[in-house]
Amino acid sequence: MKKSIKLFVVAMGLLLPLSLSAQSISELKALASKGDANAQNEVGKCYYSGKQVEKDYSEAIRWWFMAAEQGFAKAQQNLGQCFYHGWGVNKNYKAAVRWWRKAVEQGNADATYFLGKCYYYGEGVSQDYNKAMDLWRKAARLGQSNAKKKLTEMGTSW
Repeated sequence: MKKSIKLFVVAMGLLLPLSLSAQSISELKALASKGDANAQNEVGKCYYSGKQVEKDYSEAIRWWFMAAEQGFAKAQQNLGQCFYHGWGVNKNYKAAVRWWRKAVEQGNADATYFLGKCYYYGEGVSQDYNKAMDLWRKAARLGQSNAKKKLTEMGTSW
């Protein structure tokens, strides 16, 4: 019964984010190839983690770019991480900042925290402690645990 409901939902053109993680890579790729940004992000996660496929950062990035270009905040956040750490691409703080800013505009808590980190350390942007604190407060209000921890360690409220 559960599978038939899921198939009906997909057939109606609706996607439930929680159902994607249970789908096979071939099902995800089929949806992703049709332009579904959520599925593209999930395919990227599979390649990044090696779940259902051989781990391949370049392939993960390719799928995340597709989703990110459609404005999918989670994919934009993932690309920011890749550029920041040099996972599958050359390390590039400015590119990380660019992708994180796009995700921050959509309220992505993790991107907000990491962008704040860039401002704090002056990575890809001019160092600005006030901007870093503002971003960490915003991330904390969005529920980002690292931001809450950082602000608490600094004796600052959020």
